[in-house]
Order: sequence, then C-alpha cells, then structure tokens
Amino acid sequence: MALATQSGPVEALLEAIYQSALHPDQTGRLHQQLLFHFREDRSRDDTPLTRVILGHIQRALRLGAAHSAMQRERQRVMAVIHAVAPPIVVIDGHRRILGMNVDAETLLGRGGLFGAEGGVLCCREPDLLAGLMAQADREAYACARLGLEGQPGLLAYLYRNQVHPNRPGAASYSLLLIDRQRCVTQSIVGLGQRAGLTAREMELIDLSLQGLELDAICERTGITLHTLRQHIKNIYTKTGVHNQNALFALVLRNIVLEQAGSSHNAQLLPHITGLAHTRLLRLGDGRQLSYAEVGAPDGVPVLYFHALNASRLELLIHAERLRERGVRLIAIDRPGYGRSSFVERRDYREFVADVRALLDELQLERVHLLSASAGSAHAVHTAWALPERIGSVQCTAVVPPIDHILASGSPSTLNGMMNQFFRVVPSLLRPAMELALFGQTVESLLKSMTSARGHKAFSLAEPDIAYITQPEHLPYFVALTMESLHQGPRAWALESVLLNQPWSIDLRELRVPVHLWHGTHDGLVPMDMVESFRQALPQAELTVLEGDTHMLAFRNIDRLVDAIQHAERTPCDDAVR
Repeated sequence: MALATQSGPVEALLEAIYQSALHPDQTGRLHQQLLFHFREDRSRDDTPLTRVILGHIQRALRLGAAHSAMQRERQRVMAVIHAVAPPIVVIDGHRRILGMNVDAETLLGRGGLFGAEGGVLCCREPDLLAGLMAQADREAYACARLGLEGQPGLLAYLYRNQVHPNRPGAASYSLLLIDRQRCVTQSIVGLGQRAGLTAREMELIDLSLQGLELDAICERTGITLHTLRQHIKNIYTKTGVHNQNALFALVLRNIVLEQAGSSHNAQLLPHITGLAHTRLLRLGDGRQLSYAEVGAPDGVPVLYFHALNASRLELLIHAERLRERGVRLIAIDRPGYGRSSFVERRDYREFVADVRALLDELQLERVHLLSASAGSAHAVHTAWALPERIGSVQCTAVVPPIDHILASGSPSTLNGMMNQFFRVVPSLLRPAMELALFGQTVESLLKSMTSARGHKAFSLAEPDIAYITQPEHLPYFVALTMESLHQGPRAWALESVLLNQPWSIDLRELRVPVHLWHGTHDGLVPMDMVESFRQALPQAELTVLEGDTHMLAFRNIDRLVDAIQHAERTPCDDAVR
C-alpha cells in the first residue's frame, strides 16, 4: 500500500504519532490531526494501515492523563528512598536551599553547626562551607570531618551535581551529613567482612573518608608512603574498585543499604538495592551508560544483557545466590533503558562500542556473556565483534533473527506479532509500540503480562505468571519494570524495530562458543525457531528444558552458573569445535 505524499494526511498523522509518543504534552495535537485525517480522507477508513493506527491511537487517547500516573509513582518511590538515606540538602551556588529530605530538615531545625534562615543554608563556620564548595568545583566532590578531635561527630560530603546537557543552568550541590560512628564505621566494617579487608585496611579507608591527604594518613598511622600505596592497591583489588571516588560511592551505598535493611520494608528494598548497586559511566561522546554490579566482587565476571521489557535490575533477585556461587554479575542498561542515555540505533553492532568502553573502564580483559530473550541478539553481536574478550555466551529463551521467526510454521505470540506487522507497514511498528505503551503504569504493564493468555502481546505462560506474582518476587519485577521505563517507552519501541530487521553479521564467522537454553513450553519462541537458529551457529550447544518457559533464567540460575564456571575452566580455543 502506497503512503500519501510528504504533505498528505497519512504522513502528518504519523508525525503526530511520533511527537505524542516522545512528548506526552503533544497529545492534543495528535487528537486534532486524527480528526483532520478522518474528516478529509475518509477513503482510507478500511485500509489495514488505518485499522492498526486506530487501535493504538484510540487506546492512548482513552488513557489520556494516565501517563503521569507512572511519573507520580516513580516520585513516590524516590521520596521514600530519600527518606531512608542520610540527611541530604541540595543548594545552589548562593547556598539557597533547593530541596532536602526529612532527616536533613530535622537536623537543620536543631540549630547546630548547620541551619536554615530565609531559605538559605547557614553554617557557623562560613569558611568550611565555602571551602567545600570550592573543592567540589575542582574535584566534583569534597569531604570534611565535623566536630571536635576524638569525638564521633559528622562527616560532610559535598557533591557538585552534573548539569543536564539539555537543561543548562546554574550549578547545584548535594550536601550529605552522615553520623560517622553510627553509619560510616558500620559500613566500613560490613565492607571489610565481605571483601576480606584487614583491620589496617579498614582504618585507612576510614581516614581517607575523613578527607586526610596521604602524608597526613602516614603521619597518623606511622607507616611509610610506599606501604600506604601498597595498602591502597590491596583495598582496590579486594573491593573491586579502581579509584577513591568509587570507594566513597561503595561505602555510601552500604550506608543506604544498611538503613534500608533496618526498615524491614520488603516492597521498597528492591528499589533501594537496585539504586545502591547502580554505577554510571560517562562515554566518549558524552552519553551516560548505567550498569549494576551484584554478586562476588572478585568472582567470575559475567556481563548480562536484559530482555526487551526489563533493565539492569532483572537478576537482582538472585544477587545473594550469585555472591555465594562466586559470580560477579555486571548488568547493563541499553541506550534509553534505565539511566542510560537514549541514542538512535539502526543495527545491533552499534551497542558493541558501549560494551567495549565498559570493559575497558572495569579493566576486564575476558568476560562471559549471559542474556535473556531479546537481549541475546546483543550478546551474540558482542561476541562476534569482541571474540578475544569473550569466554562464552549463554543465551536463555533466545529471540532468533527475523528470518528464522518468519520461516517458522509453529503458532506463537512472537510469530503472530511479526507477521502481522510485516503484512501491514514495517515503518508503523515503532510508533505503534510507543503508543501501545503510552500512558501505561508499571502496575498495568505487569497486570497485562500476568493476565490469562489470549491476544495480549506481552502475556506470559502460567508458570511465569505464578513466579512473578509471588509476594517475595513481585517487588523486584516492579523495580526492574520501573527502571525499564524510566525514560519512557522509546527504547522498547526501538528494540522492537531491531527485532524486525535482519542481522547484519555472518553467523558463520562467530568464533565464541554459544550455549542456547530453551524451554519446551515457551509460548513466545517455539522450539523449531531455536533449533533452526542453532544450526546456523558454527559452535552452538542447545539445552532443552522440559516443561520450562520463557523466564527460565530465573528458575535455572544455578545451572547457568555451572555452565559459566565450566567455560571459565575451559580455554576458549579448546571449546571451539
């Protein structure tokens, strides 16, 4: 079916679809364009294109202001997270208070070293605050110990907040006031127990967090500078960090986790844990890449590629088990997911540069890849592009290339979706996906996924529904879904477009062993699709899990770890057939 010219009603309508999906305040424009289209061009009422467009647009218009519900929900969760964090005050360059959490408001009201007058943060030692701000301008953060020598007192951390590139404005600062004895000492001890630090190493971390320079630490402890540097090297090796900034962040994350754990709030803990384990990397082009590290800091490094409707928090539920099994899981948010900056992509290979930058930042020469569902395409492309740095690839519930999907004669949700969109107009897929998700709340998405199977594209099999809806599991799925849609539905829609495109690599050139894991009851991807994909791979093994379903990774984490550890013990060259 030929579309109208650039100035025709169909093109204008498609443009309105894009604008409304990307900018919810443009919904009115979409509504007007929709009315114009069907008033001026009634002849198109019965075309397949019109019917598909109408189905998604009418849904979005019925939901209306429901889009803001997800934003309010996210703000509510963040408000609770801030409430269990240490006292935080956000100020501008003139010390005007831009915001604070509950603990900070209580602390300032006591009239101690810090207070508030007329909306301005005041300090009984003006030079102290000015010095912290000046140091933060130079080094991005500053630290000072408050109180008399020999007394516990407070630790003050001042961070210069990054200015959003699309929202230029005056700089702001976050001031954290932490009870040293109650929080920092406990956090360092907990970190020491987990990482196997010596008493001397924990003492050096404590002194470093007080803002002491290396010479001052040597004088305080009576050790030489050479010995101190060796201790610092050992600390970084044991904790898995590479600089003092990362060490500070690790201690602060432990403080938040300790306070969150003491709150005994099972609904909130996954959100806090996920944010506490989240790290950010500034890429060479200025974009931000978010990732989470869980498990054993010195364990076998595994890079995780999440499913289409998930995020870096997908396997957070197994963090403790991964630690026990000696696995260091590094889960990445792809562009547009979670906290990773969105960027247009036309090919799976474009994400490989981000993966390489992360491996370089973490100084990892060799890792294993683990993936779920649509994330498997990214894992395979990464292995194809970086064979010298990949030990093995473990793909669970793989979504194969489009030619294997369309060639399958088995009935499935995935096959039905792909054929339907290809029979209509391929270019319609992205705006249709964006509008299908427009206005959705996390609860409504999970309800759709866990409802009875039918014609719903995202509905799951009964075992998966039962797993998600268990009271101890549901908070984790709420957290990972919230992060998935942190920036809206653009990333989901873009990944759906990539699923509909042929892969641009020659699978015969793949030099890394691939292990496919698939359940016989996977209603999304039938077994014949996976078997066809396995035959196209030169070094592939297929493990069929009888009776298992699309979410098999959650139920088989120990078997996956066994396979990864076996691959770690087996040189890659010997594993290639």
